[in-house]
Amino acid sequence: MKIAKGQSGFDDLLPDINVEAFADEYVETYSSVNKASSTCRIDALSLKRWIEFSGDIPISNVTAKMIEQYKQERQKTIKPVSLNIELRALKAAFQVAVSWGYLKENPFKKVKQIRIEETDVPRHLTREEISRLLNAVDDEKMRLLFEIYLNTGGRRNEVLSLTWKNIDLKNQTATFVNGTKFGKKRIVPLNQRALEILTHLRKSAHSLSNRIFNYEKNYISRRFKYYARKARLPESIKTHSLRHTFASLLIDNSVDIHTIKELMGHSSVKVTEIYSHHSPKYKIKAVNKLNY
Repeated sequence: MKIAKGQSGFDDLLPDINVEAFADEYVETYSSVNKASSTCRIDALSLKRWIEFSGDIPISNVTAKMIEQYKQERQKTIKPVSLNIELRALKAAFQVAVSWGYLKENPFKKVKQIRIEETDVPRHLTREEISRLLNAVDDEKMRLLFEIYLNTGGRRNEVLSLTWKNIDLKNQTATFVNGTKFGKKRIVPLNQRALEILTHLRKSAHSLSNRIFNYEKNYISRRFKYYARKARLPESIKTHSLRHTFASLLIDNSVDIHTIKELMGHSSVKVTEIYSHHSPKYKIKAVNKLNY
């Protein structure tokens, strides 16, 4: 009777593959082909961390309960924001496992991400801290680089990879190509200060194919740390804080969340929302718009 009703289970048999074998296949044939190299590295590292936790078990043995235990364990060593990145990477990988016929259902599908508390919101600079930082930088081009980060919201590698071919002064745009998190180019408008900086630097440029800021990323991190210390900024302030500052200033100036998402190049508006959750100025401006 069960066979007649198709309930024998034989028609539901799936290929038997362990997590480690799947991880190798996923990274090599899917992630490295369809995603940016930086994202592929995140995928590979996330799968490695999962295997260290679960062991090389059959992929079909992964359960939602195991994932909750993994979340609990990982929270002891990494921040919630970082853990959420791992969980998104693992969820995407296991969804591919479903499409490849290794799983009937994605065990990560109903697993919730970690709630982001106020203390986990990315650290950004206040206007007073911005002034102190820029005043502490005695290298003009380095100072202008920091200002480009503040005025475009570009990631460290995105800005460092810019060439003059990526800049359209007439239409007031910059196109980020290399270093974008999801491997897609992103066109961002240039505000007045960014235009002034780039117009000034363009006068001394020798070739359109040359990088505008010819620095290596590790060098930038070291110099930023030096200038941040010189400006008496907290140790939590990093180069990436300039990008967070861009988003936070937009929030405080009542720019809508979807516009900020596009400017930042976020994959989802949920990522952008972390900047709005704890912005008193944003909320005050919102209620002051009421007029009756």
